[in-house]
Amino acid sequence: MIYTEVALKKHIISTTYHDFSVELYYQSRNKFNMPDFNVKSYSRAKTSVQLKSNHPDLLNELVQIRNYISENENLPPYIVAHTKTLVQMADYMPETEKDLLKIYGFGKKKLERFGAQFLEVINDYISEKGLQSEMINFNEYKK
Repeated sequence: MIYTEVALKKHIISTTYHDFSVELYYQSRNKFNMPDFNVKSYSRAKTSVQLKSNHPDLLNELVQIRNYISENENLPPYIVAHTKTLVQMADYMPETEKDLLKIYGFGKKKLERFGAQFLEVINDYISEKGLQSEMINFNEYKK
């Protein structure tokens, strides 16, 4: 709201500065077009923080899918999945929805909304590398 008012005043002043008249003022006001102004309250900038995981390749894929979802859904990355969530998924490799619910930050709503995409990446990684899920070693005190 304030931005609109400031932009309007700047426009009127710039168009009526040299030759002010009431008629010119109203013409200028009627010709005013609202400029685009988008603000996001969170950063989408890439960070240089080095994340550690037992499976760094999987963690990288999970970060990429999180960022992809974040961009497409216009959500902050931490809403899709916290960094701690991604690290736990990479370390323990949950294969099922039931396993994914044990991971920090994953509840029923997040599972419904994003779970299938993360599970697909994890299960593909497990298959490609010939690995097994580590959920048997997972401690459930997460929440």
